[in-house]
Amino acid sequence: MHKNPRTPDARAARIRALLADRGLSLTALDQREDLYAGQSQNALYEPDQAGEDAIAKALGKPPQDLWPERFDPTGIRYIPQPRQNYRTRGGASRRNEEAA
Repeated sequence: MHKNPRTPDARAARIRALLADRGLSLTALDQREDLYAGQSQNALYEPDQAGEDAIAKALGKPPQDLWPERFDPTGIRYIPQPRQNYRTRGGASRRNEEAA
């Protein structure tokens, strides 16, 4: 990947396109790598080491090239992951925030 897309949705679309160029889908990747259904999909948006590793392996790239915010400058994975690396959830909590 030349440059990481700026938004999570743009990055996810780029990764999906790169996988499709190789004849793979996220579902097929889950099955091939013996992941839970939806695990690689989740890795597009939230830290999931197994999903990230499967995607990176399929693309022939290190995970830190795909998700640099999940790794320190030396390439070591952040443990625990920074809170901003997780999606915010919808539902009641979001509605309560919007009402405030």
